[in-house]
Amino acid sequence: MLQLFVRFMIGGSVVAIASVLSRYAPYLSGMLSGFPAVFFVSLIFIYLSARQKAVISYASTAFWGMIGSVLTVAATGIGAMAGWAWPLVIGFGLVIYFVFVAVALIFTSFRQKAELNAEFATGDVNTAS
Repeated sequence: MLQLFVRFMIGGSVVAIASVLSRYAPYLSGMLSGFPAVFFVSLIFIYLSARQKAVISYASTAFWGMIGSVLTVAATGIGAMAGWAWPLVIGFGLVIYFVFVAVALIFTSFRQKAELNAEFATGDVNTAS
């Protein structure tokens, strides 16, 4: 429960500060919005609960999420510069993000299946029941 509260406070603080900054320095609010606060907080809690191996796995998959975020920011920027209505801009960004995530999940599942097949072929699978 404490972890949830800490994540909420850090994430909410970043959003609140970015909102206030947008009035006075919009360029700073955009940079602050890109700060990976949730990533760092999650990294700390994952390390504390599961240690190094889980951190490595988390960081490698978080990388894919960050690529999706960059594509989403680019898509919403394109929509905004084109003068689209805000609901369309947000919808376009969400579609781009979810399409990227779907493709990444499919790619990852194929890679994991190939790794499992290779383990079965070499007999390196731990089959303890």
